[in-house]
Amino acid sequence: MTEHEAMEQALRPLSCLYGRAPVKARPDTYVSWFEVLAETALDASNRPRRMEHMLQVDIYSRGATDTLLGTVLQLLRDGGFKVASYGPEDYEEDTRYRHMPITVRINTAIEEKQEQEEEDNADQ
Repeated sequence: MTEHEAMEQALRPLSCLYGRAPVKARPDTYVSWFEVLAETALDASNRPRRMEHMLQVDIYSRGATDTLLGTVLQLLRDGGFKVASYGPEDYEEDTRYRHMPITVRINTAIEEKQEQEEEDNADQ
């Protein structure tokens, strides 16, 4: 399972719109995410076997974010993500959204197909 599939699955119980950034619709409340960084987390036999992905999850709401923040944090933890940090909350004057960023990390296995593609690219 990729980091984006894991995020989709973790946030599935939300009642508001959620998706990988950029989200085209702009309802009163939505959650989006994007990958910030990916780096090797485990090597074996001189090959990467696991990757650690850092993602930023953004809560946007025209109302308070407190309750939704608690829900999203719990869903992320239950979905196997490590919550590294969240905040500070910001109010965007131009859009009238409150914005709460959350930084999470997750480790994923490098699959054989992906590994072969990386080797092929290195040989070119």
